[in-house]
Amino acid sequence: ERYTRFWEWVSAHEPTEPAWHLDTVAVAPSLRGQGVGAALIDHGLAFAQRDGLPAVLDTGNPRNVPFYESRGFRVVEALEAPDGGPTMWFMRRDPV
Repeated sequence: ERYTRFWEWVSAHEPTEPAWHLDTVAVAPSLRGQGVGAALIDHGLAFAQRDGLPAVLDTGNPRNVPFYESRGFRVVEALEAPDGGPTMWFMRRDPV
């Protein structure tokens, strides 16, 4: 039940207009720092750019925020999840 409430809460903070949602990007620890994550994000951003749409994502890991900001995202909201959940950063990159 708590799991369901959390994801419903996350969904309620996502944009209602069309956008590319970059979901669950992860890189194995042994491959971090080699550009794999940037390549994955940039691949998703290319689709958003092609379609002239914003790209959105959310993260519960504060270490990810500067990485996503380096890819052109900005924090739209930083909120504590209900029921003692983590702080979530909702991020967006508008088309350039």
